[in-house]
Amino acid sequence: MRLGPQAIGTALFATICNPALAQEAAQMPAVAAQREWSGKVSATVLYDNNIARSSQAAAALRQIKPEDAIFTPRVSVNFAQPIGRNVAFLRGGAGRDYHRENPQLDRPRFDLTGGYINQMSQCRQSVFGSYRGNQSDLSDLDGFSVSNFQETTAFAVGVECRLNSGFGGSMTAQRLNRGNSSRVQREVDMTGESLSASASYQRPQLGSIGLFYTYSDSEFPNRILPGRPVGDGFYTDTRGISLEREFSSRLTVGASAARTAIKREFAPAGIDLKSSGTTYTGNILYRFGRRIEFLADGNRSIRASSGVGKLYDTVTSAGLRATYRQRPRIDTVLGYRFTNVDSEVNMVSPLLTITQSETHSVYGSIRYRLRTQGALLLTLAHDDRNTNLPSFTYRSTRMGLTAEVGF
Repeated sequence: MRLGPQAIGTALFATICNPALAQEAAQMPAVAAQREWSGKVSATVLYDNNIARSSQAAAALRQIKPEDAIFTPRVSVNFAQPIGRNVAFLRGGAGRDYHRENPQLDRPRFDLTGGYINQMSQCRQSVFGSYRGNQSDLSDLDGFSVSNFQETTAFAVGVECRLNSGFGGSMTAQRLNRGNSSRVQREVDMTGESLSASASYQRPQLGSIGLFYTYSDSEFPNRILPGRPVGDGFYTDTRGISLEREFSSRLTVGASAARTAIKREFAPAGIDLKSSGTTYTGNILYRFGRRIEFLADGNRSIRASSGVGKLYDTVTSAGLRATYRQRPRIDTVLGYRFTNVDSEVNMVSPLLTITQSETHSVYGSIRYRLRTQGALLLTLAHDDRNTNLPSFTYRSTRMGLTAEVGF
């Protein structure tokens, strides 16, 4: 896959539209068995009228100037080297955020994935890892300590067998570690393991149907609770079914539904150790020729919380996105996303903890590809967030401009 302007756009949208990414079961990377070597050097200027992600009063207590401009230089690479029928690869980039008004938030920003894939007949085995490090978005921090560099490392092994027609399956095991530099945020340092398995059957005329299973455990070793000096954690057990069907060259539909059982290691008085809920994903992709594309999607998932005093989050999200390729060099994107987060606490008194939030986001972008290996990208986004703590209810408008050149 060539590293083009769309990669920069995706990375920037992850920053301005939804910086808190869920930590899910590992997915085996899709890497073609051919030699690739490309890269980009980019520079982004992002204006944010409420980087504090809070009210004016809370921003003052946080010692944050809400209106700020962030400059981010970045180098990205996409490398793949075949070795016989196998391939070694490295993807991602590194940069640094520089804040004009809040230099205490200046931090490097890393996002790298690499590994080795062994291809044998219709099956492939892979060993891969990832590293992500960046200053926490202030919407993820409930308290008044804001300077925090969060690092997440993951290591996974997997095997996948897939045919154009007939039965297939996969299995992946992952180990994940999350650490924080802030003394306050170290309570949510986490180690996690997950095991995922799936079996599917597909036919070109009928699409595919599959069954999947995921087991995971999340441990918070630095979380000391009264009467429990050995940390905290929870386990999940997910069993579900997935469907995917391409009705024509224009319409593709995919969906999955599962039942997730959750078991806590500790619970405050009056709260059961065990619970369960429904999780799901769904998407509908419709194309009008080669220029216009509509995507509608929704999902509900359970993830380990990154907030102090919270154990896990139930995240429900839905969105609409339209893409218009006006000319060979110009792409326009418009979208809307709704996100609801309900958090389970691990303490008796959650008075200073955000346990419920609802965010409405609208966004758009215009990408212009230059004749050379370069591009310009203009992005706009607006969030309207309501929480159970008025101090962290806010509105935020962001505008970014990225210039890049390939090598």
